[in-house]
Amino acid sequence: MLCRACQKFNMKARNGSGVWSAIPCVAIRKDSVQRHSETEAHQQALGLERDGKENTPVNEVFQVQVNMQRLALEGAMKCLYWLGKNEISHTTKFTSLMDFVKGMGCTYLEHLDQGANAHYTSERAIQEMLMSIATVISDDIYKSIRSSPTFSLLMDETTDVAILKQLITYIKYIKTTDNKCEVKTAFVHIDDLADGKACSIVKSTQDMFAQLDLSFTDCTALGSDGAAVMVGRRTGVATQLRELNSSMINIHCVAHRLALAAGQAMAGIPYLKRLSSTLQQLFYFYQNSAVRMAGLQEIQKILGSSEVRLKEAKHVRWLSHQRAVDAVRRSLSSIIVSLERESEERHDATATGLAMFLKQFNFVASILMLSDVLPHLTRLSLMFQKKDVDVTILDTIISSTITAIRTLKTQPGTHTMNVESYLNEDLAEHSVTSTDAVKQRFKDQVYDKYIDAVCDNLEQRFPDVQLIGAFSIFDPSLVEDDASLEMSIP
Repeated sequence: MLCRACQKFNMKARNGSGVWSAIPCVAIRKDSVQRHSETEAHQQALGLERDGKENTPVNEVFQVQVNMQRLALEGAMKCLYWLGKNEISHTTKFTSLMDFVKGMGCTYLEHLDQGANAHYTSERAIQEMLMSIATVISDDIYKSIRSSPTFSLLMDETTDVAILKQLITYIKYIKTTDNKCEVKTAFVHIDDLADGKACSIVKSTQDMFAQLDLSFTDCTALGSDGAAVMVGRRTGVATQLRELNSSMINIHCVAHRLALAAGQAMAGIPYLKRLSSTLQQLFYFYQNSAVRMAGLQEIQKILGSSEVRLKEAKHVRWLSHQRAVDAVRRSLSSIIVSLERESEERHDATATGLAMFLKQFNFVASILMLSDVLPHLTRLSLMFQKKDVDVTILDTIISSTITAIRTLKTQPGTHTMNVESYLNEDLAEHSVTSTDAVKQRFKDQVYDKYIDAVCDNLEQRFPDVQLIGAFSIFDPSLVEDDASLEMSIP
C-alpha cells in the first residue's frame, strides 16, 4: 500500500524510512492504515495538501517536485539496468516495462512526464541513461584496477554481426575491501581493428592503457588463445608487450591447448578428417530443411529409437564433437533409414552419398571409438573452464587422462567392445560389412593411430604443466596461519 499524500510530498518517517511514500507497506491490515494516518509525517502531508501553494513557501513546493522527479528518474534507471543485466533489448522493451511497473502501483514514475513530448522514453533519452549507468559502473572498475598492485590481460579477437574484426580485452585484478583481497575479472574494452596484425593489436592495447590511465609496469601477465599473432616469438603481441615490461608472463590458455590437441589428432588421420566433415554435412542436411527434420523425427518414433536432434560439430569449438558423435550413435539406424528415404523418394544425391558412408564399418567403429575417447577430453576441458582452477593438480589430471586414453589401445572402451552387438542389433537391417580383414585394417590405420595421436598431442601441448603448478606458491589458501606456524617452530 502507498499513501498518495505522503507520496506526493515525498514524506518520510522520523527514522528516515520511506515506507508509504517510496516503499509500499506490505502489512495489509486496517490497523496499519490507522497507525499511518496518525503519524506526524502523514499529518504534515495533509497540511501541505490543504494549504496548497498559497501557504507553502515556493522553494519547499519546488523541492518536493524535484524530489519526486528524482525518485521517478531513479526508478526508470533501475528498470533500464534490469533490462541490461538480463540482456533484453532496452530500446524496444523499456516503454512497455515502464507501463507495466506503473500498472503495478509505482505511480511515482508518472513524474517523468514533463510535457507533451517529454517522457524520458525516447531512444536518445534511453541511450543517455544507459551510458550514465555504464559510466558509473566502469569508473568503479577502473578505479579498482588502478589501485590493484598487479593485474593481467586476457585478450581475444572476434568479429561482430557485420563481420568486422574486433579486439576484446578483460583484466584480472585484485580488489581490496575492508582488508580483504578478492580476485576479480572484468570486461574493460572492445575496439575495432583495421586488420588482425600484431602491431594493430599492440597499438589498440596501448591506446586503452592511456585512456584508462594504466601502467604497463603493473601488468604482469598476458593470456591468449595461442594464435601465432599473439604468441609469435619475433613480432607477436606478447613479444612486443614484453618490450614494455620485461617481466610480463605469456600464458597460452590451457582450454585452447586442449582443443588444439584434440583437433590436430583427428585432422592428422585422413579418414577421421573426412568423418568430421561428414558430421558437419549431416547436421546441415537436416538443419536446413524442416521437412527432412520432421521426417527424421517421425522415423525415430516409428523405430522406437531415441528422439535425438543432431548436433553441430564445430571446428572452432572442437569438443562439441562429443555431442555430435553421441547424437549420431544413439539414432544411427533412424538416420540411415531417413537418408535412404530421401534418396529413393526425392532422388537426393547428397542423401545417397551420406547413407553409403554411414553404412560402412569404419564409420560405425569410428563413432564408437570416439564415444570412448572424447568423454575423457571433455571432462578435462570442463575442469580447465572452471572459475577457480586448482593449478596444483594440472600435472596429475593431464597425466591421468593420457594414461586412461592410452589404455584404450589394449583395453577398448565400453562402446568399442560392443561393436558386434551394435551391428547385429541396432544396425541389423542395414547389412554393414565387418570381416576380420576390415576390422584389422581399421585398428591399424585408424584406431591405434588416433589413440597415439591424441596422447602425443597432449604431451606436446602441455610441456610446462609443472611450471604452471609452481604458481601454487601464490595461493593464499595454502599459507598456514600464525598459530600453526608458532606450533611448528621447535
